[in-house]
Parts: sequence; C-alpha cells; structure tokens
Amino acid sequence: MAGLLTIALAMPLALRAETAPSPTKETTMTQTPRHWCIGRFALDLPAEFTPVEIGHSFGTTRVERLGQGSDQDLRRLIDARGDAVGRGLVQDDQGVTLRLVSRDPLEGMPGLVLAEVADDPVFATDTTRREVYALRRGQMMRATGDIVVNEAGDLRRETTATLAHVATGMQPLDEDEMPGAASSCILGAQVVAPVDAETVSFAFKTAAEDNMALEITLVQRGEGQPAPAQEPPSHPAATNRTVAGFPGTELRQRGETEWVAGEAIRFVYVGGTPAGTPDGQGGVSIRISLEKWGNDLDGAPYDEPAMAALWDGALSSLRQRR
Repeated sequence: MAGLLTIALAMPLALRAETAPSPTKETTMTQTPRHWCIGRFALDLPAEFTPVEIGHSFGTTRVERLGQGSDQDLRRLIDARGDAVGRGLVQDDQGVTLRLVSRDPLEGMPGLVLAEVADDPVFATDTTRREVYALRRGQMMRATGDIVVNEAGDLRRETTATLAHVATGMQPLDEDEMPGAASSCILGAQVVAPVDAETVSFAFKTAAEDNMALEITLVQRGEGQPAPAQEPPSHPAATNRTVAGFPGTELRQRGETEWVAGEAIRFVYVGGTPAGTPDGQGGVSIRISLEKWGNDLDGAPYDEPAMAALWDGALSSLRQRR
C-alpha cells in the first residue's frame, strides 16, 4: 500500500504564511473534550465535533460493521448478498457489476468470493474480491480484501493471509470506547492485531461551522517494512514541531486559494518516523490539517484565534495509545 491517501481538502493553496505562535494558555483547548480512537492513536476534540471516516485499509483489506444481529441474521445476510451477486444485482464502489465465484469460507469464517464482470475480456482484471463475515459481540462484521492472482501465487497467498488475519481480529467499537494499543480503530470498528500495514483517515466537522474541517491521516508500517513516506510543507515559513513524540513540520497560512472562491485559513502538520530510519523497522506517518474557507473566516465561533486554540489543543492531545 503506497503512501498517504489523497485528501480533497489538502489541495495546495496560494496563501500567505503566518508565523506560528508557540502554544500558550490562550491557545489551548478550552471546551470539554471528547476522546477519539483513530488508528493506534487517540485525539481530543471539543464534544461538538463529529467524525466522518474518509477511508481505511489494512494492507488491501477493509472492515465494516453491518449492524446488530444473531448467527441466523448473519447467515441470512450472507445468503441474500450471494444470491443478489449471482443475479448480477450488485455493483462495487466504482459501479462495476460483480459476479459470484464461490461461497467458500476462510479459516472457518463464512464468506463470498466475487469477481468483476467485464464486457470486454481485454478489460478483465486479475483481482478477485473476497468477503469474510463474523458475528462479534452481537454485531455483524465484514472484512473485504482484494486478492491478486498471479502466476507465482506469492502475492495471492500474502493478501489472503492478511485478509484472514484482519477478519480474525475485527471487533465492533462502541461509542467512547478507548481500547489498548493492540487495536487499530476505524469508525465503529477495531482490528485487534499487530501492526502490519495500515492507513486510517478521518475528517471532523461541527454543525456550527460547515465551512471548516479538521482532517487526520495516520499511516503505520510494522517490522520488516520501510517507514511510510512523508510530504512535509516546503514553504519557507514552515517551522519544526513535535507531535505525539514525533518530529515534524507545521505551516499556518491565510489567503486566496486555488480551489474555492475567497480566502482560506489553513494549518498543516506533517511528521512521523524520522527520515533515514533504516528500512525494515517500520514506522509512522502523521498528517493533520485544519481548514476554513469561504467569506466569513472571522465569524464566530471559530475565528482565526479560536482556530489556533483548537489546533494547538488537538496537536497537543494526539498520543499513541498504550
């Protein structure tokens, strides 16, 4: 899995940079915070903020929480989906129709094996999609992995093993639950497994400011893999800042943008495992941005000083869970 996810709100801006103030008592989070579990980190934000998951992956595997149910409910759900795919009624996120290859289980867990329906054999892919289902703590769960078929079969075995590994460890995540470091959190679910290769990306917004968002992307690699790449801001006004114990670069800007009419305020931090760390030791990449755009940048409740306080509080709160 390569690099960071591309986030729409993280597009380049034609902004003027501002000197970043040092965190003080006036630039800290003053509202009652809520604690969020994101990947293998925790983040505190004012309670008015609500999350939207932008995306996640564990290798090539994704996890979903499908709702409360029983063993019978799960069986009916799997049968109904298999029947719908078999009738050509199911499409993937790209609008491609899927066909049913088999209903093979994986390591004792029920599942479905799917493939794309290609109108022209020239456009057929060598990737199958395998879905694995489980009932955990009364919640129906699904892990979906893309299994690449090649002549050597090595990658196929690797991706199938990752899917089984993630499916075995997937669990629901209750509201306000804060599990230990053995879990990686996504929205409504967690995967209890050692770090391998994972990316988790969230956006947080508040109803009071529909033109402001805080986004965070966490990428982690386990032992035997290189540290994930980082793309720190290269503006001359960027400054060094340590977040969650990791060195990084921060940039604060305000000015005209290239992607929306009017001015924008943008704070960005990129950091993680230091460059030059020997390959094979794994590592972490952190990207956080806080942006406000439109014609009312200085409107309440989050004018620029309030945004700075929110920003400093969020960055100061980010921590690896123990």
